Amino acid sequence: MIDRVIRRIGLVGSAGALAVAAGLSPAQASGPVRPSAVPDWRPIANIMSLNTRTFLNSVETSAPREAWAAGFSQIEIAPGQSRLVPAIETWNGTAWTGVDLPPGLKIGNGPQYLDAVSASGPHNVWIDSDAGHWLHYDGTTWTTGVLPDASEVSLLSSLAVSTTNQWAFGGTGAGPVLKPYAARNTGSGWKRTAVPGTGAIVGVSAVTGTDIWAVMGTGFESAGIQSPTSGLVRWYAGAWHAGPALPASMHNSALGAILARSDTNVWVGGAAKNSEGGYTEAIAHWNGHAWSVVKLPVPATTTKWHVNSIVPDGSGGLWALGNCIGNCVPHKSRLWHEVGGRWTGPEVPSWEVHNTALNQLAATGHSVWGAGSITDGSLLGGLIALWGPVPS
Repeated sequence: MIDRVIRRIGLVGSAGALAVAAGLSPAQASGPVRPSAVPDWRPIANIMSLNTRTFLNSVETSAPREAWAAGFSQIEIAPGQSRLVPAIETWNGTAWTGVDLPPGLKIGNGPQYLDAVSASGPHNVWIDSDAGHWLHYDGTTWTTGVLPDASEVSLLSSLAVSTTNQWAFGGTGAGPVLKPYAARNTGSGWKRTAVPGTGAIVGVSAVTGTDIWAVMGTGFESAGIQSPTSGLVRWYAGAWHAGPALPASMHNSALGAILARSDTNVWVGGAAKNSEGGYTEAIAHWNGHAWSVVKLPVPATTTKWHVNSIVPDGSGGLWALGNCIGNCVPHKSRLWHEVGGRWTGPEVPSWEVHNTALNQLAATGHSVWGAGSITDGSLLGGLIALWGPVPS
């Protein structure tokens, strides 16, 4: 299975107890802004209610004062019985609030996992489910449908370039060999496009609507998935082509993120093996001619860390999100900051007195949103965090 599926383990416990354990009210809570020139990471909202546990997989901005986060909630319907429903949150410039889908709008059959959010504006928001279904919001109305070959695919990422240029990405098959999946909608329906290479597409980044970079892997390496399948592909001239070959130290399935600022300024996040038998977050940079690789500066451990999100900080630097697989106590995620070519971290925000996992970052102006969950043992609730000023 691919890495989003791993994150669904352990959905048991009391959401009411989570509010107490996390020191946050059961209603959506605002975290204090630290007095500094640039406000540091802090929790903005926790998403929970009685008998409900929520997990947020993805976050994206659609306007300076609008953002979206999506995942799933487990709702207790009777003692010992629960069901999974879509979880969607939106930022209106003042607060994060839950989105209720129209009655009768169904996203396929079975568990309702939402994995990927993308938007090109407030009237063009797309949310993909793990099982190959999509949701679209045009600013007024929600619609849903099925992607090509939905029964074969696990969706991991999406990209909305414009109202007539949307993409959905992921992989088909089961470990250790996965095949890349890409489908495109140009306004007349979704069509699958051929992608060279092996590995699921776990991250995408557009330089322009006709120049798109994507990274392939499984998003992690763990027991049962030790495949070296990985690589880069590029969309140009109306087709997918193999990208520049990755450096040897990054050629593993732990690749998880990409940020293409131009064709001569591409960042790829993943991991490199370390001296303790684990993996340490690593980032490769392509300058148009050659790669340079930085293994992020932290002591080696047996834990398997990898970078699964890279975004600009709005001031010329970058934020990278590291996540771990396996023995992650006490932390499941940590943050790295690049300024002037120097990476610092790992930063473990103050709320990490509780076990938290941010799953994705999204940039807007001089701020960065993060979406994930708070977990203490078996407790779980959705978390939205912010670095920088409140977007306005």
